[in-house]
Amino acid sequence: MHPPKDKLERYCDKVLEGLQLTEVERHLAECEFCREYCQQYRHLADEIAKSDDAEIDFYGQKITAGIIAQLENGKIIPLFIISAPGISIPRQMAADGSPEEKDFMHSLITLGSEDPEIILRVMHDPKTNSDFLHLIGENAEQTANVLVQIPEIGREFLTDTNGRAPIDTPLTDIDKLKWQIKLPSAVFELEKIEYDAEKVESSSRTVLTSDRDDKIEIVFERKMSGAQINIRVLEIEGRAAEGTIRAVVAQKDAFDSRLLKPNQAAVFDITDPKEAIKIRLFA
Repeated sequence: MHPPKDKLERYCDKVLEGLQLTEVERHLAECEFCREYCQQYRHLADEIAKSDDAEIDFYGQKITAGIIAQLENGKIIPLFIISAPGISIPRQMAADGSPEEKDFMHSLITLGSEDPEIILRVMHDPKTNSDFLHLIGENAEQTANVLVQIPEIGREFLTDTNGRAPIDTPLTDIDKLKWQIKLPSAVFELEKIEYDAEKVESSSRTVLTSDRDDKIEIVFERKMSGAQINIRVLEIEGRAAEGTIRAVVAQKDAFDSRLLKPNQAAVFDITDPKEAIKIRLFA
């Protein structure tokens, strides 16, 4: 198993010590993928240092260094039942912080996976009379903006940055359904976008390529109404994109999703050009 991205970055920044440092060094000696990631991270750090705090142009960066590779791209994680039903969790009242029975949230079912260790809870909120999913795990890359699927009934749910997703249409016999998590087939992260408010109308185009030969075309547009990013999927693992692909663009707590057909582009609004943008593709 690969070390988490943040641990590799702390290694590159020379802040790891003791056992953690030894473990990462041992892993890097055997893993070409993680060595390449560290090399790219150091390159980007050097470019930022050379900028001497000057503005870094969006397309002037070594943009491939900002690509965060999903270490288990496209992986399907089956879930098994841990408990069902009848767990009650006290809900804290906003007014005084005290729990009240009528506001108890109920876990309808709890599922999990062993590798990686992830918990999925299907919850019911009696206050709003609504159900929602909640994914819990140590690695946010495996719980935020991922798909929770029930293939046998053709249902899937896209989680937010907190690992939650609403269930718009109630589910029945949830303990008899086969649940799974689908991780993205490709992940890109744009660490910084320069936005010049004085330029009312402008656009820039680039093509991003991951280490796995996933390729997307991006057009970044500045307009009077704000900034937008236009995304077209070109290749997945070096082959022309086929079938429908779900593209998810996320910034902090905001995210948007589109279903794309081959050669189709989609436009996403950028909520804050100074925030990192994560692009996730589900093929």
